[in-house]
Amino acid sequence: MPASDALSRRFERQADAGAISLTGDPEAMITALLKLSSLNLMPLSWGKGTGASLTHPSTIKRVQRIASQAQISQARVDELIGQLSIEKFSGGQIQEIADQHKKGEHYATQLSQAEATHKVVHKMQNVLVILLALLVLPPAFIQLLVQRLHLAGPVRISTYVFGIVVTAAVSFLAPKLLQLRGLAKQKAAQLHDLAKEGFDLRGFEAHIVGFGHGPAPRIYLGNYNFDTGLLLLSKERLVYLGRQLKFSLSRRQVQSIQTGPGAPTWWPQERIYIRWADESGGNEGVFNLTSLEPCSLAQLDSRIDELYSKLLSWRVRGHAQQLPQNCEALSLPQIGEVTCKSPRETTSLKNQFAILIFLSGAIWGVGSGMGVHSGYIWLAVLIVRIIDTVPYLRYRDPKQELKRRAAAAKATTATAGA
Repeated sequence: MPASDALSRRFERQADAGAISLTGDPEAMITALLKLSSLNLMPLSWGKGTGASLTHPSTIKRVQRIASQAQISQARVDELIGQLSIEKFSGGQIQEIADQHKKGEHYATQLSQAEATHKVVHKMQNVLVILLALLVLPPAFIQLLVQRLHLAGPVRISTYVFGIVVTAAVSFLAPKLLQLRGLAKQKAAQLHDLAKEGFDLRGFEAHIVGFGHGPAPRIYLGNYNFDTGLLLLSKERLVYLGRQLKFSLSRRQVQSIQTGPGAPTWWPQERIYIRWADESGGNEGVFNLTSLEPCSLAQLDSRIDELYSKLLSWRVRGHAQQLPQNCEALSLPQIGEVTCKSPRETTSLKNQFAILIFLSGAIWGVGSGMGVHSGYIWLAVLIVRIIDTVPYLRYRDPKQELKRRAAAAKATTATAGA
């Protein structure tokens, strides 16, 4: 909702001002915002339509506001942007070009990575609207049926119970069905884009996968995949070609391949966790994959099993496929820092309050438009929301992830003490 988004953007501006007041270093704040934008491959500004529907002000607006309050010159701001961002425009040029674009666009159309990030945000907004509609409309139609037919007594109660069951079923299945739409087109588009980058994969066996960072599921821009790309296997190498990452690993460098937790839902799909290490360079890491191959709802579980079996077989005996030299010559994974959050964090009071505001607007709009009482709609929606939230409340990070965090915190403390 525009009102809640505007309120959230105001809170972010207040948070920026508070951080500057505490640190007394506005230039460090500008530097941090630009680094975060660059690490997450985010454009510095958006078109007017998209910018008005986001919960955070664009990075360029936050930077310019801080600079204005701290009396930092525009020349210095442009210098920092040139040093730290993925963009090569000055602050004034960025805002001028962004203002010329229509709703739903952003200025950085020549930057494929920033454009891909914009598309992810726009897609997630569309998915949110669809899910809200599918949550509110079933009980609204049930209430309309009860009012039009003047149902009463046990029939009315049975109809209301049936409506809650239908709403829960729709809420349960809709996210899975939305995940499956357009997968074949997405794979074809990625093959086409990679061909333009010099990776001609015609005739090769390639699997489209979702890529996540670390030994536990994480949420990136409302999605459990930080990146999407093609996975290829050869006799000795595993190659990943994504929009944001491209890398290659040898069988010797892959330490383990295991299945583990995915998104916490009542119908969870496991993810595949791959731990790797390069003894010569001392580098190591963990990433996770999920299959995005086109399939039906009934094949969701089996497609993960098939990919897992292929990876296990490859680790033992390789795969009878010779990949192009530019694929096998790719470097090791270089993921760096990414902004993400644990699934458990979605149950925070802030997130639940934001969802409640969205639902209030949706229920009021549907109820008013259909001319029905909203009491039953609220009851059905709240019951289903509680049911949907239970898996997230029960979610815990895997033990190895907790140990890794504890070790990192201990090392940080020891360094600070020294």
